[in-house]
Amino acid sequence: MDDIACFIRPGEVACIYTEDKKHPFYAVSQEVYQTLSGMTDAKGRKLKVHKICCTKHPVKMKKQFCIDRVEGSRPRKKGDLCIASYLNFLIVNGGVIVPQYDDENDKKALKQIQKLFPDRRAAGVHTKEIVYGGGNIHCITQQVPKARNTKK
Repeated sequence: MDDIACFIRPGEVACIYTEDKKHPFYAVSQEVYQTLSGMTDAKGRKLKVHKICCTKHPVKMKKQFCIDRVEGSRPRKKGDLCIASYLNFLIVNGGVIVPQYDDENDKKALKQIQKLFPDRRAAGVHTKEIVYGGGNIHCITQQVPKARNTKK
C-alpha cells in the first residue's frame, strides 16, 4: 500500500495519479483516486485527496541487474515492471526522503511532496536499485524495536 496511497495528516491522503491511459498504473491510479475522493475519515470529514504523479516512463527490470533470490521469492526477469512510486517516501526528523528514478517527473514529484510537508525539507534520493529488488525507501526502513535490557 506504501506505493499507492498514504495518509499525510488527519483527513488528508495522497495517492498516485496519472492521466496517461497507456501507463501501466493508469487504471489503479484512477480507481484509488475515485475511491478515496468518496471516503470520509474517522470523524466523518470528507477526505482531502492529493494527487502525486507517477513516473513518466515505467521502470522496468534491467538485464544486467542481479538479485540474490531467497526461498519463496519470485524470480525477476529483464523487462519486468517495477513498482516505482514517489509515495514510498520516508518521513524523518525535519525532512522527507523522496524516491527518484532518473525520470522526467522526479522534480515534479519532489515539488508535489514538498507542498504536502511545508514544515519539512523534501530531499530526493536515487532508489531505482531498491525498486529492482522490490519495495523502496519506506519499505526497507521499517521500525526496529528497541531491545529490552534483560540484565537484572
